[in-house]
Amino acid sequence: VFLRCSPKTLMWDVDRYCVPSHAFFVGIGMRPQFMATRQRRKSTIKPLLVPAMCLLLLGYFGYHAVEGDYGYHALQKLKAREIDLSDQLARLQDERRVLDRRVALMRPESLDPDMIEERARGTLNVARVGDIVILRNLAR
Repeated sequence: VFLRCSPKTLMWDVDRYCVPSHAFFVGIGMRPQFMATRQRRKSTIKPLLVPAMCLLLLGYFGYHAVEGDYGYHALQKLKAREIDLSDQLARLQDERRVLDRRVALMRPESLDPDMIEERARGTLNVARVGDIVILRNLAR
């Protein structure tokens, strides 16, 4: 009884038929011929290579997410600078409002002759003949 076989099984080198058992070869005085296979020891490093590379890549991106130019610490610095600049902007806007009010009072359409006269007398330190002057002690 002969069976057809695949290349991975025992082969009889004359007509390339497989036999059901090894005992057939022993009975007729022949040695069975085995196909050569290459066997290697499994590497301990090779299975760890891909996970190690993934961990290194994850560490690289994690470091730059925290410490990089656009990372978490840079974001905190930008937020602090934003607060400082918004405070400075509020101060400058208040100063501008004060200056705008003073400029609006000097426009020709908004000039009040009484106010101009009062300011001029206060600045020049003069008074009319009929005015009552009350002196205050400014040295305090």
